[in-house]
Amino acid sequence: MAIPLLGAIIGGLLMGVAGLWRARRRLIRQVELQQRTLREQMLELRRVNAELDQLANMKDAFLETINHQLRTPLTPLVQGLGLLRDGAVGSLTTDQQAIVSAIYENALRLNGLVEAALDLSRLKSGRRPLHRAAGDLA
Repeated sequence: MAIPLLGAIIGGLLMGVAGLWRARRRLIRQVELQQRTLREQMLELRRVNAELDQLANMKDAFLETINHQLRTPLTPLVQGLGLLRDGAVGSLTTDQQAIVSAIYENALRLNGLVEAALDLSRLKSGRRPLHRAAGDLA
């Protein structure tokens, strides 16, 4: 009676081992499939990142060109308005002085905005280092 029982135990163990091997092969195939999928996704991610980098560079170049195109005519405009405001080309009436001063201040403000946008694009592209310093915010 012991031999049939031993045979049944061994048979059950062999069936269990065979089942474990099948499960192992299934898991290996699943892992290989997941690895292949991951490799494909990584390639796609690299491609998309390269495209985003190219677009960011194009955006930076565009912003720099626009800023330059805006700054070029602003410089003589601000200088000319400064001369008018300071009376270098003759006296202005009070009304004229007020108008020239308002235009001059707005031109300075626009020039500051253009400079800030240019600085920001340089910071983002890494062509201008960021200098941090303590300051009083009050």
